[in-house]
Amino acid sequence: PLAPAVLGLILGPMIETNYRRALSLSSGSHSVFLESPISLVLVVLAAVSFAAPAVRSRLISGRGRAPEPEPDAPEGSDAHDEPDAHDHEPRREEHE
Repeated sequence: PLAPAVLGLILGPMIETNYRRALSLSSGSHSVFLESPISLVLVVLAAVSFAAPAVRSRLISGRGRAPEPEPDAPEGSDAHDEPDAHDHEPRREEHE
């Protein structure tokens, strides 16, 4: 997209200059960005906006999984007639 690139090119040097100015006034301490409630809110919003896509994709991928199969089928079920994943033919029990 063109608009974010243009904003980055125009505002980037101004942000970098003011960032360096704030660090020099605070003797290199980054805590100056967390002292004001407004700046604290902006830092938290920036962190959430960076983390939200990763968290969202992880939540969505977790929902798409198939449920785990139960270890033992209940008695009377037709679990032995279900096709095997390897040969696509129903399994048959051999009785002697």
